[in-house]
Amino acid sequence: MREFHKLLERCRIPASLHPIVTVIVALGLIGTPLYSGWRYFRTSTQLLHHVSKEIDDPDTGLRAIARDSARSRAQLSTIDAFLAGKFPEFGALTKILEAQKAADDGDFSKTDELLKKARALFSDAQDRKLNAPPDIFESAIENLGEIEKTTPEAATAAGPIINDLRVLLANYRSTLQPVPDLDAPFHSPPVRTPTEISHLSIKGGSPAIANAHPAGQRPLLVYDVRIIKPGFQLLDGIRWKDVTFVDTSIEYYGGPVELTNVRFINCDFIVHAGPNATKFLEYAALDRHEKFSI
Repeated sequence: MREFHKLLERCRIPASLHPIVTVIVALGLIGTPLYSGWRYFRTSTQLLHHVSKEIDDPDTGLRAIARDSARSRAQLSTIDAFLAGKFPEFGALTKILEAQKAADDGDFSKTDELLKKARALFSDAQDRKLNAPPDIFESAIENLGEIEKTTPEAATAAGPIINDLRVLLANYRSTLQPVPDLDAPFHSPPVRTPTEISHLSIKGGSPAIANAHPAGQRPLLVYDVRIIKPGFQLLDGIRWKDVTFVDTSIEYYGGPVELTNVRFINCDFIVHAGPNATKFLEYAALDRHEKFSI
């Protein structure tokens, strides 16, 4: 305090005013931090109030975002339901795309679940014979292949359901094929030898063509033939060219086969999983007609 009074004397402040100045300075020392604290409190309160308003804002606040997110989820669910009911083939493709994303994320359980949903939707579309565009089959086949390539774990986990889907896509594509004139005349006389069957219409049989490749003989060539409603037909070991299968159970075990301009109309496929099976099922599902050889 003495030092403070000496300072007042050096500043030529009359001694009579020293008590008043001392009180003023003391109040300043006390009041300044209090004022600063009050300003900090007021600023913090204003900031919290502003944040609260932002949260509660009905158009842009966090509550609005949460509401819009819930609305978006509901809209997506509605779209899913609409696709499943009206356009199951598109809904199935959507599920395959979602399954690919899940596989990329390493969630193989979700991948399997989504692929099963896709299978159910494609099965529904096939039963209703909904006329799916070619792009549906091309995209489905492409993305199923991409799922298998994600990781070895993905290929192992999703392999069986992916094979089922390829078989289903081949079946579905077959149901959409137009039926040609099965009574149209052939332009050449029929041939039936151990190495060639051509210019014939074969109805029934189980199978329609048996003993396709006896030991020591060339693979049988089946050319310009209509095979109609046999019990089944094994493809392995035969060269098929300009052949139409109608209402036939097609069996393929992954052996050597050659297909050129072969049409499958309302057929179902019994195919054992494997690299060759994948190639054949993709050929059938994509309705290709160029030469295919394994």
